[in-house]
Amino acid sequence: MRLGLSGAFLMLLSGIILNAQTFRGGIAGNILDPAGSSVAEAAVGASSAATGLKRQTVTSATGEFSFQDLPLDQYLVTVSPPGFAILKIQQVSVEVGKGTSIHVSLEVATQQQTAEGAATMVSLDTETATSNQVIPDKAVQEVPLKLAISHN
Repeated sequence: MRLGLSGAFLMLLSGIILNAQTFRGGIAGNILDPAGSSVAEAAVGASSAATGLKRQTVTSATGEFSFQDLPLDQYLVTVSPPGFAILKIQQVSVEVGKGTSIHVSLEVATQQQTAEGAATMVSLDTETATSNQVIPDKAVQEVPLKLAISHN
């Protein structure tokens, strides 16, 4: 009986450990043309200079793409749709348990050209219903404070 209880405890403990938070995140988004229509079959890549990791995918019929289970790091996301300028978005952060959402609006290419970062990014917490963003120090310092001083 003792071995049975010990074995059950170990199985319960290993299940808890396996369900622990992972140190990975993801990048997902959508690609739109200048008219606001979805761009299907656009090549999208995510690469990390620090680790050398490179992932590739293509957008769906609705212009969506996704990179899941990425190690925590800063990534260069490259969008290469035919007929449009190649777009490079630098320093896309992947944080623990969060998905970074990128919404890209493309420009029509006149020749083979590369554009640097015209996208908006939002950090999504997939575990809770909260949204977190980093507020720059300068913005915090410029917030007016109202002091309530009481005279007793």
